[in-house]
Amino acid sequence: MLAEVGLSKSRVRELQTIPVDRLSGVAAEAMKKMPSHQSFLRQVNGEDNWGPTVDGRILPRHPFDPNAPEVSAEVPPLTDSNLHEIVNGLDRRETEAMPMDELHQLVSQEFGEHGRGIVDAYRSHYPQATPFDLYATIAAASFRRAPAYAYIYAWRTPILDERPGPFHAAELGFAFDSAESCMITSVEAVLEQLSYQNKSVLLG
Repeated sequence: MLAEVGLSKSRVRELQTIPVDRLSGVAAEAMKKMPSHQSFLRQVNGEDNWGPTVDGRILPRHPFDPNAPEVSAEVPPLTDSNLHEIVNGLDRRETEAMPMDELHQLVSQEFGEHGRGIVDAYRSHYPQATPFDLYATIAAASFRRAPAYAYIYAWRTPILDERPGPFHAAELGFAFDSAESCMITSVEAVLEQLSYQNKSVLLG
Protein backbone atom coordinates (compact mmCIF):
# COMPACT_ATOMS: atom_id res chain seq x y z
CA MET A 1 0.00 0.00 0.00
CA LEU A 2 2.70 2.47 0.99
CA ALA A 3 4.72 1.74 -2.13
CA GLU A 4 1.66 2.20 -4.36
CA VAL A 5 0.99 5.70 -3.00
CA GLY A 6 4.67 6.67 -2.77
CA LEU A 7 4.89 6.93 1.02
CA SER A 8 7.64 5.76 3.35
CA LYS A 9 6.95 3.78 6.55
CA SER A 10 7.53 6.93 8.59
CA ARG A 11 4.62 8.60 6.74
CA VAL A 12 2.10 5.79 7.23
CA ARG A 13 -0.37 8.13 9.02
CA GLU A 14 -0.81 10.03 5.76
CA LEU A 15 -2.85 7.10 4.46
CA GLN A 16 -5.71 8.56 6.51
CA THR A 17 -5.71 11.70 4.34
CA ILE A 18 -6.12 9.84 1.03
CA PRO A 19 -9.68 9.90 -0.44
CA VAL A 20 -11.42 6.55 0.01
CA ASP A 21 -12.02 6.00 -3.72
CA ARG A 22 -8.31 6.40 -4.47
CA LEU A 23 -7.34 4.29 -1.45
CA SER A 24 -9.64 1.50 -2.61
CA GLY A 25 -8.06 1.53 -6.07
CA VAL A 26 -4.57 1.55 -4.61
CA ALA A 27 -5.46 -1.36 -2.33
CA ALA A 28 -6.74 -3.37 -5.29
CA GLU A 29 -3.46 -2.81 -7.15
CA ALA A 30 -1.39 -3.71 -4.09
CA MET A 31 -3.35 -6.94 -3.54
CA LYS A 32 -2.66 -8.06 -7.11
CA LYS A 33 1.03 -8.19 -6.20
CA MET A 34 0.52 -10.29 -3.08
CA PRO A 35 0.66 -14.10 -3.02
CA SER A 36 -2.82 -15.59 -2.90
CA HIS A 37 -3.87 -18.45 -0.63
CA GLN A 38 -7.56 -18.50 -1.50
CA SER A 39 -9.27 -20.83 -3.89
CA PHE A 40 -9.70 -19.92 -7.55
CA LEU A 41 -13.48 -19.80 -7.25
CA ARG A 42 -13.46 -17.16 -4.53
CA GLN A 43 -10.93 -14.99 -6.40
CA VAL A 44 -13.06 -14.56 -9.52
CA ASN A 45 -15.98 -12.64 -8.03
CA GLY A 46 -15.07 -12.13 -4.38
CA GLU A 47 -12.63 -10.45 -2.01
CA ASP A 48 -9.01 -11.57 -1.95
CA ASN A 49 -6.29 -10.84 0.64
CA TRP A 50 -8.03 -7.87 2.26
CA GLY A 51 -7.89 -8.13 6.04
CA PRO A 52 -5.97 -7.34 9.23
CA THR A 53 -2.34 -8.37 9.70
CA VAL A 54 -0.96 -9.96 12.84
CA ASP A 55 1.80 -7.53 13.82
CA GLY A 56 2.44 -8.68 17.42
CA ARG A 57 1.41 -5.30 18.83
CA ILE A 58 -1.98 -3.98 17.66
CA LEU A 59 -3.11 -7.49 16.70
CA PRO A 60 -0.93 -9.74 18.88
CA ARG A 61 -2.15 -13.10 17.55
CA HIS A 62 -4.49 -14.76 15.08
CA PRO A 63 -7.95 -14.92 16.70
CA PHE A 64 -8.45 -18.63 15.95
CA ASP A 65 -4.99 -20.06 15.26
CA PRO A 66 -3.73 -22.21 16.92
CA ASN A 67 -6.90 -22.10 19.06
CA ALA A 68 -9.93 -19.99 19.89
CA PRO A 69 -9.46 -16.97 22.19
CA GLU A 70 -10.02 -17.50 25.92
CA VAL A 71 -11.94 -14.22 26.20
CA SER A 72 -14.90 -15.72 24.34
CA ALA A 73 -14.77 -19.22 25.82
CA GLU A 74 -18.01 -18.71 27.80
CA VAL A 75 -19.91 -16.85 25.08
CA PRO A 76 -22.63 -18.99 23.42
CA PRO A 77 -22.47 -18.60 19.64
CA LEU A 78 -25.30 -18.03 17.18
CA THR A 79 -24.06 -18.91 13.71
CA ASP A 80 -25.41 -18.66 10.21
CA SER A 81 -24.24 -18.70 6.63
CA ASN A 82 -25.50 -16.76 3.61
CA LEU A 83 -26.11 -18.78 0.47
CA HIS A 84 -23.66 -16.78 -1.69
CA GLU A 85 -21.48 -15.18 1.01
CA ILE A 86 -18.77 -13.00 -0.61
CA VAL A 87 -19.55 -13.93 -4.22
CA ASN A 88 -22.16 -11.72 -5.88
CA GLY A 89 -23.07 -9.93 -9.10
CA LEU A 90 -23.67 -6.54 -7.53
CA ASP A 91 -21.41 -4.60 -9.90
CA ARG A 92 -21.12 -7.24 -12.62
CA ARG A 93 -24.05 -7.27 -15.03
CA GLU A 94 -22.32 -9.89 -17.14
CA THR A 95 -22.90 -12.52 -14.45
CA GLU A 96 -26.56 -12.68 -15.52
CA ALA A 97 -25.45 -14.17 -18.83
CA MET A 98 -22.98 -16.76 -17.46
CA PRO A 99 -23.43 -19.94 -19.56
CA MET A 100 -23.37 -23.44 -18.11
CA ASP A 101 -20.13 -24.16 -19.97
CA GLU A 102 -18.37 -21.42 -18.02
CA LEU A 103 -19.81 -22.72 -14.75
CA HIS A 104 -18.49 -26.22 -15.47
CA GLN A 105 -15.10 -24.78 -16.43
CA LEU A 106 -14.76 -22.77 -13.19
CA VAL A 107 -15.84 -25.64 -10.95
CA SER A 108 -13.60 -28.12 -12.78
CA GLN A 109 -10.60 -25.82 -12.31
CA GLU A 110 -11.21 -26.00 -8.56
CA PHE A 111 -12.35 -29.61 -8.12
CA GLY A 112 -11.02 -31.44 -11.17
CA GLU A 113 -12.88 -34.59 -12.24
CA HIS A 114 -15.46 -34.08 -9.50
CA GLY A 115 -16.61 -30.77 -10.99
CA ARG A 116 -19.52 -32.04 -13.07
CA GLY A 117 -20.89 -34.15 -10.22
CA ILE A 118 -20.73 -31.16 -7.87
CA VAL A 119 -22.63 -28.97 -10.32
CA ASP A 120 -25.26 -31.68 -10.82
CA ALA A 121 -25.69 -32.08 -7.06
CA TYR A 122 -26.21 -28.37 -6.51
CA ARG A 123 -28.53 -28.15 -9.50
CA SER A 124 -30.72 -30.86 -7.95
CA HIS A 125 -31.03 -28.82 -4.74
CA TYR A 126 -31.50 -25.47 -6.51
CA PRO A 127 -33.32 -26.30 -9.77
CA GLN A 128 -34.39 -22.68 -10.41
CA ALA A 129 -30.91 -21.23 -9.91
CA THR A 130 -29.06 -19.53 -12.76
CA PRO A 131 -25.53 -20.72 -13.63
CA PHE A 132 -24.10 -17.78 -11.68
CA ASP A 133 -26.30 -18.56 -8.67
CA LEU A 134 -24.94 -22.10 -8.67
CA TYR A 135 -21.39 -20.80 -9.07
CA ALA A 136 -21.78 -18.43 -6.11
CA THR A 137 -23.30 -21.15 -3.92
CA ILE A 138 -20.54 -23.64 -4.74
CA ALA A 139 -17.82 -21.01 -4.19
CA ALA A 140 -19.26 -20.18 -0.76
CA ALA A 141 -19.31 -23.85 0.26
CA SER A 142 -15.64 -23.71 1.30
CA PHE A 143 -16.80 -21.89 4.46
CA ARG A 144 -18.90 -24.87 5.53
CA ARG A 145 -16.65 -27.80 6.48
CA ALA A 146 -17.41 -28.95 10.01
CA PRO A 147 -20.89 -30.15 11.02
CA ALA A 148 -22.87 -27.32 12.64
CA TYR A 149 -26.36 -26.35 13.68
CA ALA A 150 -26.91 -23.28 11.55
CA TYR A 151 -29.14 -21.67 8.97
CA ILE A 152 -28.54 -20.48 5.43
CA TYR A 153 -30.12 -17.15 4.56
CA ALA A 154 -31.18 -17.24 0.91
CA TRP A 155 -33.70 -14.40 0.40
CA ARG A 156 -32.89 -12.15 -2.57
CA THR A 157 -33.52 -8.42 -2.43
CA PRO A 158 -35.53 -7.23 -5.47
CA ILE A 159 -33.33 -4.14 -6.03
CA LEU A 160 -30.87 -3.99 -8.94
CA ASP A 161 -32.66 -6.86 -10.68
CA GLU A 162 -31.74 -9.18 -7.77
CA ARG A 163 -28.04 -9.03 -8.73
CA PRO A 164 -26.78 -8.57 -5.15
CA GLY A 165 -28.14 -12.01 -4.25
CA PRO A 166 -28.01 -13.30 -0.65
CA PHE A 167 -24.63 -11.71 0.01
CA HIS A 168 -22.48 -11.68 3.16
CA ALA A 169 -24.21 -9.99 6.14
CA ALA A 170 -27.43 -9.32 4.18
CA GLU A 171 -29.51 -10.95 6.91
CA LEU A 172 -28.35 -8.79 9.82
CA GLY A 173 -31.07 -6.19 9.44
CA PHE A 174 -33.73 -8.90 9.55
CA ALA A 175 -32.08 -10.89 12.34
CA PHE A 176 -31.90 -7.83 14.61
CA ASP A 177 -35.28 -6.39 13.59
CA SER A 178 -33.75 -3.27 12.04
CA ALA A 179 -34.44 -4.02 8.39
CA GLU A 180 -36.21 -0.69 7.88
CA SER A 181 -32.85 1.08 8.26
CA CYS A 182 -31.14 -1.03 5.58
CA MET A 183 -30.78 -0.09 1.92
CA ILE A 184 -31.18 -3.57 0.44
CA THR A 185 -34.89 -3.47 -0.33
CA SER A 186 -37.72 -1.06 -1.04
CA VAL A 187 -40.60 -3.51 -0.64
CA GLU A 188 -41.96 -2.59 2.79
CA ALA A 189 -44.55 -5.36 3.02
CA VAL A 190 -41.95 -8.04 2.30
CA LEU A 191 -39.52 -6.32 4.62
CA GLU A 192 -41.93 -6.35 7.55
CA GLN A 193 -42.93 -9.96 6.97
CA LEU A 194 -39.35 -11.22 6.76
CA SER A 195 -38.24 -9.18 9.76
CA TYR A 196 -41.10 -10.60 11.84
CA GLN A 197 -40.49 -14.18 10.72
CA ASN A 198 -36.74 -13.98 11.36
CA LYS A 199 -37.22 -12.42 14.78
CA SER A 200 -39.77 -15.06 15.74
CA VAL A 201 -37.41 -17.87 14.76
CA LEU A 202 -34.38 -16.35 16.48
CA LEU A 203 -36.19 -15.52 19.69
CA GLY A 204 -38.51 -18.55 19.70
